[in-house]
Parts: sequence; structure tokens; C-alpha cells
Amino acid sequence: MEEIWEDNSKANIRKFQCLQEFQVL
Repeated sequence: MEEIWEDNSKANIRKFQCLQEFQVL
């Protein structure tokens, strides 16, 4: 389960970064 949580957190961080980049553009 820990691995799944880590994957989820990484995916959330990537989504957040993508959203930030989109706002900057």
C-alpha cells in the first residue's frame, strides 16, 4: 500500500506542476 501512496503523491505533484505551468503560460 505504501508504494501506491507514493505513486499517488507523485502523480498529484505532477498534476500540480502542470497546472502551475499552464497558469504561467
